[in-house]
Formats: sequence, C-alpha cells, structure tokens
Amino acid sequence: SLDQNIWIFDADGRRIDGPEPPRSLRSTVARRSRSEAGRSVDVHGRVRVLARPVRRPGSTTTGAVVVAALDLAPYEHAERRSLWLSLGLGLLAVVAAGAAAWAASGYALRQVRRMARRADDWREHDLTGRFDLGAPRDELTELADTLDRMLDRIAQAILTERRLTDEVAHELRTPLTVIRSEAQLAQLRG
Repeated sequence: SLDQNIWIFDADGRRIDGPEPPRSLRSTVARRSRSEAGRSVDVHGRVRVLARPVRRPGSTTTGAVVVAALDLAPYEHAERRSLWLSLGLGLLAVVAAGAAAWAASGYALRQVRRMARRADDWREHDLTGRFDLGAPRDELTELADTLDRMLDRIAQAILTERRLTDEVAHELRTPLTVIRSEAQLAQLRG
C-alpha cells in the first residue's frame, strides 16, 4: 500500500491502490481519477489535489491515473511563521537603525551644546575666547572655525566702538571743563 493521500486508478476510474479517500476529498478525487492531462486543484484552500495520467508503454492511451492530495496547512504555517519572523526582524532592524541614529545625533549635538556653553561663558566674561579647534576637518570644526572668525569681527567692532566712545567723551569733557571753570570763576567774582 502506498502512502496516505495517494491513490492509483485504472483507466476506467476504479481504485487500484491507496486507502479510501477522506469524505471531504471523495468527489474531487473521483473527478480527477479519469483525468487525461495532469491537473491540480485546491479544495477549500486547505488541500491541493494533483492528478497525473500514466501512459501505457509505447502507446498514447492512459493506463492509470495517480492522484495525490497534499495538506497545505504545514506550508501555510511555515509561511505565516516566516512572515512574522520577517516582520520581527524588520522591526528590530528599524529599532537598531533608530538607536544608532539617536546615538550619533546625540554625540554630534553634545559637541554643539558644549560649544554653545563655551560661547555663552565668553559672552559674559571674555571677548577674546575662541574655540581654536584647528583646521576644519568635519562639520563641527568648520562651524567652530566660522564662529571664531565671526567672534573676531564682533570683538573688532566692539573695540572700535569703545575707541569712538572714548574719543567722544574726551571731546565732550574738554568744553564742559572749560564751561564749568568759567562758571566757577563767575561765581567767585560775584
């Protein structure tokens, strides 16, 4: 006797070998037992039935028909399991990429925050502070170099403004001193 779910039928459609087909497949197997060409059909989407005619040696007539049924449930289980595994691995890859991007951006932003704190400290205490990171080799050192040049221009502008206010103050002090002196002399002469 052959494996379960395999049947052999003679040319007239009588079962030669194989167990009695299950009730859910009897009509499908009976229709396929007289097939002249190889065909497959799905029964309720759960079982695939395949019929293959066997030719007589040296003839074109069918001597027998082999009908086999295959339960698709294990394949569907494997397909679902593969789908869930693929989804899980895809989600894991997205999470890993997100974590790597978060770490990389955190490192870059930490450098920017440190530069901002230093610049804020200089604003309060010292106009001569600079980052002095050397020649630009990446975006952050290029930013530091640009900010250093900008701070040089700002410091130069502030020094120019101080010189101007000192000169204006000097120019105003001299006439005021003369006016005050003459007013005090005028009071003395009374």
